[in-house]
Amino acid sequence: MNHFEERLKKILELLLQSDGYLTLDFLSQHVGISKRSVQNYMHKLEDWLSDIGLMNIVFHKKQGQGLRLLISDDDRRKLEDLLNGEKFSLFDEGVVRRLEMLKALIFSNDELTIQFFADQFYISRTAILKDLEWVSQWLSNFDLQLFKTQRRGIGIIGNEVSRRNAIAGFFDIYKTREQLLMTDFDSTSRISDEKLLRVKDVYPKIDNKPVFAIIEDAEKKFDFFLTNEFFVALVTHLIICIARLSSGKNVDECFLPPEGEYGRLERSTADYIASRIEKEFSLSFPESERIYICMHLMSYNTFNHHALRANPDEILKDIPKKIELLAICLIDYVDAQLGSSFASDKLLFFGILFHLKNSLERLEESIPINTIQRNEFSKKNLEIFNAVSKSSNLYEGICGVKPSEEELIILTMHFTLSQKRTIKKKKALLVCDSGISAGIMLCKYLSELSLDLEIVDVCSTYQYTYKAENEYDFIISTTPLRETRKPTADLSTVTKTNYGKFLEDYLFSLG
Repeated sequence: MNHFEERLKKILELLLQSDGYLTLDFLSQHVGISKRSVQNYMHKLEDWLSDIGLMNIVFHKKQGQGLRLLISDDDRRKLEDLLNGEKFSLFDEGVVRRLEMLKALIFSNDELTIQFFADQFYISRTAILKDLEWVSQWLSNFDLQLFKTQRRGIGIIGNEVSRRNAIAGFFDIYKTREQLLMTDFDSTSRISDEKLLRVKDVYPKIDNKPVFAIIEDAEKKFDFFLTNEFFVALVTHLIICIARLSSGKNVDECFLPPEGEYGRLERSTADYIASRIEKEFSLSFPESERIYICMHLMSYNTFNHHALRANPDEILKDIPKKIELLAICLIDYVDAQLGSSFASDKLLFFGILFHLKNSLERLEESIPINTIQRNEFSKKNLEIFNAVSKSSNLYEGICGVKPSEEELIILTMHFTLSQKRTIKKKKALLVCDSGISAGIMLCKYLSELSLDLEIVDVCSTYQYTYKAENEYDFIISTTPLRETRKPTADLSTVTKTNYGKFLEDYLFSLG
């Protein structure tokens, strides 16, 4: 039994032995892990209990008291028998084996033989055939079929759209043995999603950073914002698209909707994304692939907020007046605190409105709201978080509930995204004579210091004169430059700890 399983077992035993509620502090101290890790372990336990058929066991959480196990006598006996068994394990080797078999089949352009799987997994033919039944059933969800022939082996039949949908679906479920045992994945970044790490694992040769940048540029250009879930989904589909096109597999137009069934904005955005990817990855995007991107944008309701702007009364009629009032007051208060333009951001208003509609019910029932790395996020956006925190009395005054810290952090996220939407970044060329590696590291460091700054390129003092001046607004240089036609922020006399303040003042001077 590994450390992960030992800790899970210990948590279960403590909960089984207790008749009352156990706090996160108590579990943390007795198991020897952080409170955050305890919460992660609880999610794993819930999944495991469901997998083994004990889905009626409930971890009941009560704010201020902790959590307890709600379990029938019959389920308690079953669980105790499992915990006391000599071969207790939360891990099923068959799960990974089936996923690896699916991976081999779905990413192969050739048929694979029974012998291939036997050599890979050291299991009997009977076990392989049983696992293939699971693979076949899973593929059927995407209108794909598994074929088996004596001479050719095993392969997948289906059209390209179904194949790509299956690949995207595979990334939702695929985990290696190590990943199944990993609990501490945690990130606030939309580009650090666990699913994207799996995509990178399968397609290591495709640089996903340009894809991130292309989508984010499209968001700015066409005035929309994808949630993290949809952002990750679109990145995934585009990387699959790049991989399949690179191997000569493109979508057949007969599987796509006719011209009139997709929106103008979605189509323009799809063309923009496709053109950028063509240039970045030296690919040719046929018409069918552009329509395919357009379909994804439509499925994400990318431009749904335009409908909100067009007919807000239709949306507001289903929202209680006190929630509408709270949303307006929250935005006005934070706007006044920070002197920003939040009050004119309708997308922010509707985002907070829909959030409050759900969150107020949770607050009234004292149901906790899960947020990711809340302390780190609030520190990074301290000014907005402080302003939002000061508005907490509005919750009590208008709706009679007290907001939790998690609730305030989610509000901070809404305001932070609004701020990012409205900021017009200054584009800079970074001139650095310390080598390309040092230049790239400095570029990353400076970019993180300021929301208002976008470094478009890094070069040496010998290269900057050859850069097209229309691509940047000013120069940041770590060494004095003799002649420049653009404004130059000279960092050569500034200590690194003062870079942030220096650039903030410099950007302000540029207007």
